[in-house]
Amino acid sequence: MTQPTTVESYRILVLDDEDEFHQVVRQSLASFGNSVTIDYAPDADKASLLLSERLYDLALLDVYGKDDLHIGLEVYRRIDAADLSTRVILMTRYQLKEDALKLLKLTGSASAWRLGGFLDKTDNLGATLSIRVGELIQKFVRRRASAHGLTELASEIARQRYRYKGLDGKVNLRKSKDEIATEVDRLLRALFVDIPGSRRRESEVIIELTPMERRGLSAAVVVNADVRVAFANIPAAGSGHRTVLKVGPKYDIFDEAARFHEYVRYGVELSHRVELLAVTAADALGGLVYSFAGGTYNHDLVALDEVLVEDLASGDETTSSEALRSLFARKDWYGTPCAPMDIGSYFSATFKTDLQRSCREAERQLQEIEKAWTTWPKVQRYDLPRGVSAYLGTPSGGNLALPDVSILGWGRLLYQAPACLVHGDMHGGNVLLECSRVLETDGSADGRTYHRSSLIDFRNSGPGPRCIDVVCLESSIRLADATLIRDACPPDIDVNPSPTDQANVIDIMEQRFIDEKALYRAVFLGVGEVPANGWARQCALVLESMKECFGEVPLREYIATSVRYAVRSLGFRLDPVSRLRMTMWLAAQYSLALELPKSSP
Repeated sequence: MTQPTTVESYRILVLDDEDEFHQVVRQSLASFGNSVTIDYAPDADKASLLLSERLYDLALLDVYGKDDLHIGLEVYRRIDAADLSTRVILMTRYQLKEDALKLLKLTGSASAWRLGGFLDKTDNLGATLSIRVGELIQKFVRRRASAHGLTELASEIARQRYRYKGLDGKVNLRKSKDEIATEVDRLLRALFVDIPGSRRRESEVIIELTPMERRGLSAAVVVNADVRVAFANIPAAGSGHRTVLKVGPKYDIFDEAARFHEYVRYGVELSHRVELLAVTAADALGGLVYSFAGGTYNHDLVALDEVLVEDLASGDETTSSEALRSLFARKDWYGTPCAPMDIGSYFSATFKTDLQRSCREAERQLQEIEKAWTTWPKVQRYDLPRGVSAYLGTPSGGNLALPDVSILGWGRLLYQAPACLVHGDMHGGNVLLECSRVLETDGSADGRTYHRSSLIDFRNSGPGPRCIDVVCLESSIRLADATLIRDACPPDIDVNPSPTDQANVIDIMEQRFIDEKALYRAVFLGVGEVPANGWARQCALVLESMKECFGEVPLREYIATSVRYAVRSLGFRLDPVSRLRMTMWLAAQYSLALELPKSSP
């Protein structure tokens, strides 16, 4: 177990250009010791700089500065524009007169929740600060939570920092891992400790955060969160309540919570549903908690991604097969038809991804692999026919055609697909399996017993093309296959592979291209057999489950969805082996699409 992390310091930013006032604040709050941290700013620019670098729970803002400047109101507007979680108390020693109207407008605005009051600096300010701000500090200390694994969670979030965009398009997640940990601490307090409208009893909340292996494309991080409550005379419960915590860009988190309410909590019946316990946000981050109450106290919660890798490695695919079948065993919301929709328009509106940019990024990353590996792959970019961005040369002398962006507007892929309610992002990281370990007589674990599957992350839930959930799962199976290929290579395969290792990987990829086409021909056209390897069997199982759920699905409809998803996937950061594996998936689909007549179903 990791050491618990508790961020106990309540942070206050003081904006005032009078040094004597700084002394008053220090003396008034001195009794709280290390429970409070105070930073001072003499002007609006310094205050803005500090706010960009650190999270503050409270800002004490002097309305007027030198030369009668409204520095307090200016910083308030900047806090509001950045959508920070900081509460504000305004202060002045002067009569407000006409500025009273500006303050009244603030109290009636959408940001009124952050305005914590007004202080008259001439009316026994020290005592007032000690009482008003002291109450906030005491409440903060009572809301403590001991979190095991907080530092590791913050580090994982920091690795995704480049994907955290604010409303202005700028990266708004702070660089410091310590600051990210502080922001997560505030989320944990709001999600697991706060009880709205009541005073919590004297107890300690203990949260054990453990990683969950997921391979999705989301910027969010998902972890197991086991929560226990300990009182002074009562020991904490043994295993506590097992939940799943998701932390990500706060606007994405709010979107997910809204979709959950619309399509899950108050929507159609869903046998794989979970319960959304709470949702909150801080500055750049948002967090929500899913509950799996009803049997998980003695069971593991693992992502399908992790189980796929284990099953494919062992050759025993029982657990992942049961889970995959269960996802389409009942129609649930798949039985709610919607109006047919254009698949290209759906991707633009739902995933908010520029697929042309993804195509360019995929080609750029392939060039980077070619530079690093030097021997293979060989990428040819001259004398190319229309629709081809490059040929990938292989050790056997083959050339695999990689499509360019023109395929996205290509006749065979312009498709009005049948639609229904869908999850919209059902990759293996969003399918959680409740399993128990099978123990040997010596106490060692030997496999898992599968109990049920549950879904999380409903941000894309709603009307969608009926193949989209299947395509998401198929992507996860291929990434699991890539993990096994990579694990069989030397550790330096990403940066310094030998010519032999390069050739071996490309040989495997060339065979994957052949097997991909054989898989689709067997399932959709009834020609030949499914290749005899684990990843192909699992893909075939998902495709057959789809056909049992919806009836016959034309190959063209499936490819029109899967090509776009593969292009989108290649626009994200992937290790070289995973990128090559996903490229083979895309190349095989493109090759099959070329064989389809324009009038084919």
